Amino acid sequence: MKRTKVILSIFASFLVAALLAGGVAAETSEAWSALGNLDTERAKRLFEEELEKSPGDFEVLRGLFLCACFDLDPAMQDRLVRDMVEAEPSNPYLLSLFEHVILEMSSWKDYLKLSELIGEALERQEDPRLRHTGMRMQTSVDSHRNRRQGRDFMEKSGSAPGYWVAGPFENQSNIAAYRSLPFEGAELDTAETVVGKEGQKVGWTWLKASSGGDLWPGEAYGSTSDFACQVRCFFELPSEMEVLVLPGGACSMRILLDGEKVYADPKYRNAVQREGFRVRLGQGPHEITAVLGSAENEVAFDVAVLAGDYRPIRGLKWPRFAAAPDREAVQVERIHTIFNPFDEYVESMGTQVDTPYWTALLRNHNGYEDESVKQLEKAEADGGLSLLGKWALHRSLLQNNEEAMAIEQLGDIKESASTAMTDYLWIEATVDDREAQIRAYEELNRIYPDRLPIELGVSVKVLVDGDYVGFLEGLDSLKKKYPGSSSPYEIRSLIYQ
Repeated sequence: MKRTKVILSIFASFLVAALLAGGVAAETSEAWSALGNLDTERAKRLFEEELEKSPGDFEVLRGLFLCACFDLDPAMQDRLVRDMVEAEPSNPYLLSLFEHVILEMSSWKDYLKLSELIGEALERQEDPRLRHTGMRMQTSVDSHRNRRQGRDFMEKSGSAPGYWVAGPFENQSNIAAYRSLPFEGAELDTAETVVGKEGQKVGWTWLKASSGGDLWPGEAYGSTSDFACQVRCFFELPSEMEVLVLPGGACSMRILLDGEKVYADPKYRNAVQREGFRVRLGQGPHEITAVLGSAENEVAFDVAVLAGDYRPIRGLKWPRFAAAPDREAVQVERIHTIFNPFDEYVESMGTQVDTPYWTALLRNHNGYEDESVKQLEKAEADGGLSLLGKWALHRSLLQNNEEAMAIEQLGDIKESASTAMTDYLWIEATVDDREAQIRAYEELNRIYPDRLPIELGVSVKVLVDGDYVGFLEGLDSLKKKYPGSSSPYEIRSLIYQ
């Protein structure tokens, strides 16, 4: 399930402020002003001067990291990730940094080591939300390495070990997000059947979760997209207590707790950690029902039940079937394990010129790319975005599958500033003719020498001329010149396929 969520009312008021271009602190900092204008050469020089005065300053390291990104310098990014983790291992900006590393630095050989470093640092913190997210980050890294989770993962994560699944049901125009499915709200009868999608006979099937806690409902009936389904599970508490119910998955989602609807999000979102809730429940069994839907994408789901401090509940049981308690209204507090600590930190420490980028990055890769676009567009309409803010909007539009609008934002940036990364991406996005593209790369290489992506673009020239041996020799030279990058190896492997 990708780690790669409606804006939550509890932090919407200061999220708008976080997305406004610049910020009070930025106005007093020449380095931040230069970075906001994507004058990265000047920003880098000024940040380095500030770092000499204040070694280990997390904000300065963060600014330098973005300079290295725009300069296509992954080796410097690697060093700065390590420096930031060492400087402030509890800083919530590490939540966004993790997303950047695992998604934007995947051609760097040590990107998983860096991701693991961030997860380990957060898992050691006092804030239970950071601790829990750090643990889930380690799971994500293991998934990228194709490692199965150990037996203790399910207990530590509080994830349900299995579910009753019923489906598929029709979901044309995402209709299941707005109307009840058969069985929904009724007492579970695993022998009962109804008519489902395309006249199929639909009943209940028991499916075990994966070693990482994920459920793939399509496995029950051989369908992977364009359907809705219902899943149920039971958990038993050893005493009355406050618990956290933490769903995740790739789907639209509606959740009932003991038969009462407590959560509904009609949007398809793809995120390991979705919006959850805190609730006080009595001793004994309880039932979770989830209605899941998708139009074109695969459906995945998981749910965890933890104590109020995010620790495993000693004595928690997951019976395959139990009689849920009588229905009564439950009071739930909406929470978001990832967004809340980040937003609280921004609210307390104030915004900086790069805050819109890190805010959008965190949301874009946790299912809220559409909301990121709307917030950034509103900020632009209200007072204009810095060029760095426009970059955040560009990335959000791409994540939201709005490629034409994303290219338009990139064009606005190119008209006002030049960086190795933005100029390189402009060629990638707008120059279709291969020979014209190579000429553009050659010109860019004269302006920004010693950047691997640009040199790879230039190296294609000999391949177009039919010199396969020369191309492979060029890749070997780049492997030696850029030992930390996996790109030359990956391209060479593609040649042999």
